[in-house]
Amino acid sequence: MALRRLTEELVPGMVLNEDIYNRDSILLLASGAVLCVEKIQIIKRLGYKDVSIKETENCSSEKLLHLDPKFLHFQKSYQESRDEVIRLVRYISDGNNIDIEHANCIPRSILKDFGSHSDLFAYMSMVTRLDDHTYGHCINVSLICSLLCQWLNLPADVTRDAVVAGLLHNIGKTRINQAILKKRGRLATQEWEEIKKHTIYGYQILVGASTPGNVSKGVLYHHEREDGYGYPNGLTGPYIPVAAKIVSIADMYDAMTADRPYRGKICPFKVMEEFQYNCLGSLDIRILMTFLNRIAECYLGETIRLNDGRDGMVVFINPVYPSRPMIQLTDGCIINLKFEPEIWIESILSRDHQNYS
Repeated sequence: MALRRLTEELVPGMVLNEDIYNRDSILLLASGAVLCVEKIQIIKRLGYKDVSIKETENCSSEKLLHLDPKFLHFQKSYQESRDEVIRLVRYISDGNNIDIEHANCIPRSILKDFGSHSDLFAYMSMVTRLDDHTYGHCINVSLICSLLCQWLNLPADVTRDAVVAGLLHNIGKTRINQAILKKRGRLATQEWEEIKKHTIYGYQILVGASTPGNVSKGVLYHHEREDGYGYPNGLTGPYIPVAAKIVSIADMYDAMTADRPYRGKICPFKVMEEFQYNCLGSLDIRILMTFLNRIAECYLGETIRLNDGRDGMVVFINPVYPSRPMIQLTDGCIINLKFEPEIWIESILSRDHQNYS
């Protein structure tokens, strides 16, 4: 038995009940093909509005997601890396010296088999729903640092230092009272001042573990800001190490796009807009714009929903305004969000419907 499914409702693991052709009538996907992320993107980019799917006993999105072998492989690598980060943090916190190359290999073990950055962000978002956020956040930050260093064409040693700093940027929180860290309400002034000390505590731990200076300083200064309004030392741009600048952007992006007890996750395009319009004076402009443009490119071809309820596809990224792309609506019309200040992208449907965002 088969049923029609809108393309925005497709999830990995579904089985096609019809052949999929391109505009030249060439068969691309045959009936019986098991869908994965890449095949779903092909169907959407060809302009299919709905397709015939074979009905199965286990057709819920959550169950189908876990039939995707690529996601299963990612989830396994991610959970192994999380366990390794937990062991590493405990080992260093107990006063042992760090093996910097071993630490660098933890995120690399996830990235080595992963070609699509778009899928990587989707899978990171999904897998952290199943993970304790503390260590999942550290892994995500290190992965984003690795990609950002790649996009900036930084040397291998600089990349290593930024990636490891990202992996260990919150190690100082092991010395902060858990009651403060887990408090859901507004922090008292004294509690907030204690939280801010996590950068100093982290630096102390890493210096005690014979960590290279660029890594430990990346941890110490990842909350410093270009305008001097960061902490712990109020440094300005020229005095902030590049590793710290990279970690700060990765840390902020992952925190804003993740679920929190007090709010849901924020759409990546809303986060990009927040970065571009409210953080230009506080974050390194060259690093930030490189990051925003490359992140935005990851969502080319994705199905989105606008705040006015209309659906469409991201078809062009404006390098000057990456958070305001051009959208092709379902009726074929194209709108440029650069010139539509009252309209914005509310959600990325292809991720939401696949339970990835």
